Amino acid sequence: MDESTESDPPIECLEGLYDELHTSEILDGEVSVTNQDTGWCMSVYRDGRVVFGNLGDPHTDHHMIPVPRERVIELWRLLASGDISSILKEPWKPGYGV
Repeated sequence: MDESTESDPPIECLEGLYDELHTSEILDGEVSVTNQDTGWCMSVYRDGRVVFGNLGDPHTDHHMIPVPRERVIELWRLLASGDISSILKEPWKPGYGV
């Protein structure tokens, strides 16, 4: 939760990334995974909210809440593999959900 980034981390790091969100002392933190090839990004917040969108188009932002840890990891794996079509089939709601 130190605002650092890592390019192409191993897929096994996803669980630790999620856990870092809940062990950090930063109360309004988030953790994100971005697929550099597609420009799609998924951010997870402490309240269980997940926001998914394309960095190049703010009109693509969608959210779900609450999303359990195991489901977040599964969604991040789909994102990392570039399976955007499967992610888009989820029950997303428009916007950030704030």
